[in-house]
Amino acid sequence: AHSPLFLLAMFSWITNCALLVGVLVLCYWIFLLVKFVLRHFTKPSDAFLKKLSGGDAWAVVTGASDGIGKAYAVTLAKKGFNVFLISRTLSKLEAVAQEVETHGVKSKVMSVDFIAAGSEQFAEIEQEIRSLGNVAVLVNNVGVNYSYPNHFLEATEEQDLNIVNVNINVTNRMTRIVLPSMVEKKKGAIVNLSSMAGRVPTPMLSVYSGTKAYVDFFSKCLAQEYKSQGIVVQSVTPGMVVSNMSKVRKTSMLVASPEHIASRSLGKLGDDVELSPFYTHGILNHVFKMLPTSVTSKYLHNMNKGIQKRALRKR
Repeated sequence: AHSPLFLLAMFSWITNCALLVGVLVLCYWIFLLVKFVLRHFTKPSDAFLKKLSGGDAWAVVTGASDGIGKAYAVTLAKKGFNVFLISRTLSKLEAVAQEVETHGVKSKVMSVDFIAAGSEQFAEIEQEIRSLGNVAVLVNNVGVNYSYPNHFLEATEEQDLNIVNVNINVTNRMTRIVLPSMVEKKKGAIVNLSSMAGRVPTPMLSVYSGTKAYVDFFSKCLAQEYKSQGIVVQSVTPGMVVSNMSKVRKTSMLVASPEHIASRSLGKLGDDVELSPFYTHGILNHVFKMLPTSVTSKYLHNMNKGIQKRALRKR
């Protein structure tokens, strides 16, 4: 049998260890809270963006005709970048180009249907981008999703292929076109639009969720690979945003404006690789990461069932 002194010493040691663990956990949560406040409630510094601007610097934005892409284009123009706008509808691109030029910069437009684009179209894109000279920023924004949530077999193979092609292959090809000149200059920024659905498995958006997870991991890998060469890569993981894709028309506590997403993410370039620019999206991302996947998947599955029912009633 152990002596009372030994048991007392053991109890004291266990108590001290538990106290130390508690202090460390508390410090960790305080660190996360401070980081969250600094990320979402302080004015973006634009420090890294300022290093890239000037000298006839260009930004390339895909899916630039409306929504988040348009917001990035206009925000970059306000920061002094010329903007090369690429999207499908020429009339919309020309309207955005006019707005961009009101900020005293140049613009260029190119109409491309990324769903149908092949090697010939990407060769033309590459030729146009090379003619720009100093390409400092690439925003891989163009993306495709289902019209409304579906179980996997309820969607067509064509829908799946379009989502994979645009969300993954176009992101890869645009990055491959732009990155070499950035490496040569030892500076540049690539902003890839992922999604909260890429951070949390989202039933009934299975292929979309998978492609956005790819974009997130791809961005984080690139960020590490090219950090030493002066390249910053950012993975933007928003939740619901006002856009044609989301079919949401008004901002709220859970719905961000495209302008907020663009300005916050560009202002935070060079900070963390993964960023949820809207504070409630950031909170949800943290909550979802802490909960078991079985819990979050069930919740999101039920939510998307409801969205599907409402969408089918409107048809």
